[in-house]
Amino acid sequence: MRNNFQRLQEEELNDYPQPPARIKEDINHSQNMFQLVGNVIDLFIPKLFQMLASILGGGSKIDQTPENKPPRYPNMES
Repeated sequence: MRNNFQRLQEEELNDYPQPPARIKEDINHSQNMFQLVGNVIDLFIPKLFQMLASILGGGSKIDQTPENKPPRYPNMES
């Protein structure tokens, strides 16, 4: 025994067996655009925040201690 929704589904499939090719192309274009935007955000946004943090004087306190700084003249012995 089928309910009304199953009958409606059969009617729809009989009326439109395959979606138009244009719909599939539009979905593929939209998916590619979202992928491109996601890649751009993934690449550039973290670097932007790092740059802004360094410009504003951010950074860890460990890096600013004199013990952790690299030697000024690495080839000369202290």
